[in-house]
Amino acid sequence: MLSLISYNPAFGQPSGSPFCTKALCLLEMSGVDWKIDFDNDPRKTPMGKLPVLRDGSKIVPDSAYIQNHLEENYGADFGSWLSDEQRATGHALVRMAEEHLYFHIVNDRWGRPEVWKLTRPVYFSGLPIFLRKIVPASLRKQAITALSWMGIGRFSEEMLEARVKQDLAAISMVLGDKKYLFGDRACFADIAIVPQLAAMAAAPCKTAASKAVQSNNNLSRYIARFQENHYPKTT
Repeated sequence: MLSLISYNPAFGQPSGSPFCTKALCLLEMSGVDWKIDFDNDPRKTPMGKLPVLRDGSKIVPDSAYIQNHLEENYGADFGSWLSDEQRATGHALVRMAEEHLYFHIVNDRWGRPEVWKLTRPVYFSGLPIFLRKIVPASLRKQAITALSWMGIGRFSEEMLEARVKQDLAAISMVLGDKKYLFGDRACFADIAIVPQLAAMAAAPCKTAASKAVQSNNNLSRYIARFQENHYPKTT
C-alpha cells in the first residue's frame, strides 16, 4: 500500500498545504490503495518539504513527481483524453496557480499580522512550549524575506489584489460554463488548481485574495463541485 506523508488538515482543508491536498486528490483519483501519515516536520524529507509518497523502499517527493510516479507505475490517467492545446493550456494554468497564486496564500498566512495570529497556533501548537516563541518567529522571518526577494512582498495592497484577480479571471475564463476546465472530466490541471483556490478562499480571516475567490461565483461553484466529487475523506 502506498503511503503519503502530508501536513495535518487545516483551515477546513484535507491538509494545510495545497500541494499535499493535490497529492491526496491524485491518490484518490488514481484507484490505488493508499493511506495517509500526517507529519508537520518535513526536515528529514529529500527536499525538506511535503508531500512525500512512500512506495515500498522508494521515496517520491513533490506533488508533480508523485503524479508522474502514479502515471508511470500504476497506469493512473490524469489527462490522456485532452488535446495538445488543452494540455498546454492546463500546464500554463498550473504553473500560474502553483508559482504565483500560491505565494499570495503564503503572503496572507505568514506576512499579514492579523492572519498570522490565527495561522501560528494551527501550524505550531504541537511544538514544545519552550520552542513556540522561537521557531515560529524564525520561520516567519524567513518566509517574509523570501516573499520580498520574489517581489510579492514588495507590492502594494492594490497591486497584490490586482494580480490575484488577473489570475482568477484567467482561470474563470478557461472554465467558462463547463463542469471542469476542459469538460465533464477532471484532469491534472483541476487537481492542481482547485486546492490552491480552496486554500486561498479558506484564509482564517478575510483578505483581499480570499474575498476575490469567494466573490467569483463561477470559481466558487467549481471548487465546491471538485471537492464534492474528488476530495479524499480525510477531514
